[in-house]
Amino acid sequence: MSSSFPLARRLRGSNDYDDIRIDIPASFTDVRQWLSERTCRSVVGNRWRNTLGLTRAIVGNRLPAKQSLFGSPIHDRHWFTRFQSYWSRVLGGVKIDLGDFFFLRSTYRQKCEDKNRLSDINWNDGTQHLANWQHPANLFHTFHFAFKDARVPVKGGASLARRSFGPGKRALEFGCGLAPMYAAWRRYFSHLPMQWTILDIENFPFHYACQLYGDDASCKCIPVAVENMDVPLAGQSQPYDVIYCQEVLEHSHAPLHAAKYLLDHLNTGGMLVFDYMQSDGHGLDTPAGVEGRQETIAFLRQHLDIVHPRQFTSWDFQSLTIGIRRK
Repeated sequence: MSSSFPLARRLRGSNDYDDIRIDIPASFTDVRQWLSERTCRSVVGNRWRNTLGLTRAIVGNRLPAKQSLFGSPIHDRHWFTRFQSYWSRVLGGVKIDLGDFFFLRSTYRQKCEDKNRLSDINWNDGTQHLANWQHPANLFHTFHFAFKDARVPVKGGASLARRSFGPGKRALEFGCGLAPMYAAWRRYFSHLPMQWTILDIENFPFHYACQLYGDDASCKCIPVAVENMDVPLAGQSQPYDVIYCQEVLEHSHAPLHAAKYLLDHLNTGGMLVFDYMQSDGHGLDTPAGVEGRQETIAFLRQHLDIVHPRQFTSWDFQSLTIGIRRK
């Protein structure tokens, strides 16, 4: 039984620094095998230690950026150590320091946002949809979300965490990327026993998330292959008490279907935490995400009681929105 997260598979022609190219589909084949064999560990935490950590994170996040190197947050001194281990051991990169991280973040961003590459992007089918996210240049998203997660200790704020976390709850983080909500619970609220499912298509940030959290006893990681894109929770019959779907719908190939699917897996009285960014359909935002926005929001308004924000317009939902599923 393997206890070590599998090394990522590399594509030919890559180097070990500013042009690492990962074969994500092949790498996830190994991840799936590892997930089926891994030995799980408990992450249940101490209430007072968690509370102290959260307090330090909130205070540290409010300090001026000049008090931290490169604008790096001081509330989490381990985020770079975690990334550095993943970069060197799993991706096979050379040893880097914090300055290298920001240089590489910029370098990979230029590759990711190359206009010539994005001009040829299409969304003809699920296979192409997945391939768009699996292009080697999208390694930038791992850098982006690793640093974003470090700078924002609790996505949506501590009030959202206190409102949606609770002992005995079943939570789903849908299209989770680096799973910021699960990460917040794990660091600061793990004294409240919960069962989590984190789920995303086979992409770069989720590969890192599986390495970070794949052997947690409180968390089930579900990589979504192309054949399961419309039924990512196949085999998961028990509904959830809270579902997080943030920065997802504008990227979806079928947003209305996704909304219906999520509500089908949400308990009556359960909480849906979501947003739906206004997009022009460029880059990795899909034309379907643009065209299906109004009908998707209309459906959600019909089936949810919106409890946050208090004031909202008919077609807003660009910011954090919390809805309770009606009976």
